[in-house]
Amino acid sequence: MPISTPTRPRGRVAAALTAAGVAIALSLITAPAANASSTTCAPSAASGVCGQIVNTGVVSFTIATHYVSASSATGTKVTLAGGQSSTAYKTSDGKVRDWDAFYVPANGCAKVIGGPAGITTYTIDRRSRVGMWSKLDNYGGRIGLKIQACP
Repeated sequence: MPISTPTRPRGRVAAALTAAGVAIALSLITAPAANASSTTCAPSAASGVCGQIVNTGVVSFTIATHYVSASSATGTKVTLAGGQSSTAYKTSDGKVRDWDAFYVPANGCAKVIGGPAGITTYTIDRRSRVGMWSKLDNYGGRIGLKIQACP
């Protein structure tokens, strides 16, 4: 008598796994962008966690208090000149703002140094005709911008 191979409901299992995977992917894609929890920093910056930005280059760029997406940022926006710190732009009652976005224009190269210890380095290379907003974590960063392709 021939031995038969046990059958498994492969089609139903695969369909269930595919549906679950699609649901997870859609939830990640459609989730709202994370914004900073506050637009100002705590009076005591003892924790050191506050989105402060320093322009280490000579080219000015725009910063904002609320990152929305690569094409959008809202809240307070200012132009940060070369050598300038975002701490110069306080609220009307003297509080330091919590910045979390900066704009890299078309054909721009931004070198960012930030992270918890201030040693994380990365570049944003915009070799296109369109600029983009970039999210900055709550540790802030030192950013140098050049209008040229990254080396």
